[in-house]
Amino acid sequence: MTKTPHPISCGISNWGGYALLTRVALAIERLDALEKVTLEQEGMLLDHLIQHGPAIEGITFKQEHSVNGVEFGDYMKVIERVKETAFE
Repeated sequence: MTKTPHPISCGISNWGGYALLTRVALAIERLDALEKVTLEQEGMLLDHLIQHGPAIEGITFKQEHSVNGVEFGDYMKVIERVKETAFE
């Protein structure tokens, strides 16, 4: 197991992934990479995984338009806030 001096604590793993993406984008001065993360893009991805893949909701174990018990719109609010911090 590899140890890290900077753990990312998050309620949903995807949020931690987007926090890491945001930090990397800041470090390499490529904030344009964050523009590709949108409500529409993420919604289409989730729809595709629900319709065509084995994706199930992490809490209800059903194919639903939510992530780990969080409605999709609320889930995206956190990602949007992470992105906003990069531009502040």
